Amino acid sequence: MKTLHSIEELEQTIALLEIEHQAKGMALKKQFTAAYKSLSPIDLIKEAFKKGEDDTPSMLEHAIVNGLSLASGYVTRRIVVGSSAGFMRRVLGSLLQFGATTAVSKNADVIHSIGQFLMKMYVSKEEKSKSVK
Repeated sequence: MKTLHSIEELEQTIALLEIEHQAKGMALKKQFTAAYKSLSPIDLIKEAFKKGEDDTPSMLEHAIVNGLSLASGYVTRRIVVGSSAGFMRRVLGSLLQFGATTAVSKNADVIHSIGQFLMKMYVSKEEKSKSVK
């Protein structure tokens, strides 16, 4: 900073610095408000469920895959164990539940592709049956 020689120069410099201080203060308030709004729980949840711009799977897709894998494991266990209370059957059911859950969660893309293929076949059959009538 340069040396000031008169009172007028000093007052002008003070006035400019006060204006600069006010502008920076306003910018800081705006930035704080934007950061505060972006950290609200609703916005965080919305952002978590949005699909990424680079086609990465979202949290919702992960939740669906995890839910389906757990459900498939549970259904497999219920089919094997049934209402039986035998020790070996319960152990076998637990092992199959773990295996089914792991298989579904690791092969979610393949299962998704097969599901899409089956849906296309089903829709095309329905369209053919409608066109025949």
